[in-house]
Amino acid sequence: MEPQFKIGDNVVHPQHGLGTVKDIRETSVLGETVRVYVISTKKMELQIPIEKASELGVRHVVSKERAEVMLKILRSPAKESPFTSSEGWLERYEDLKRRIREGEGEDLAELVRDLDKNAKVYEPNVKEREILKHAKNLIIQELTLALNLPKAQVTRKVEDALKANIKKRVAI
Repeated sequence: MEPQFKIGDNVVHPQHGLGTVKDIRETSVLGETVRVYVISTKKMELQIPIEKASELGVRHVVSKERAEVMLKILRSPAKESPFTSSEGWLERYEDLKRRIREGEGEDLAELVRDLDKNAKVYEPNVKEREILKHAKNLIIQELTLALNLPKAQVTRKVEDALKANIKKRVAI
């Protein structure tokens, strides 16, 4: 399988956040030779088999244009959650994890927008709060790189976009 990333590419891993492909090499796993991406994140170095990278949700960082679309999504009206109580929380939690793992940047922005809005409608459980925090952090990391802005400025942009979303809902 031909690698979709090259050395030096910035990538997003759904669990570990932003990273850089430092190497592509062969390694032995259970006696079998496997080609892997060596991805360096802020906290660790990952070895991701090339043929599993897409399945694991590893993707390129969005472009500046797509980053602006993500901010626009954060400002747009949120979708109502089919879950408005603690009922179905495990199903909701699994769905949120899947959406983070399988989604693109725009999907992540929708998830954060909707979770943020719904957190004001019903009391999210601990796992949902963790997912919202994690997803928001992923967006901030990605937009910081895509927009080439300081993290504090991007954090403000994200928070302002979510607040604008609240004002729109109140004004309707």
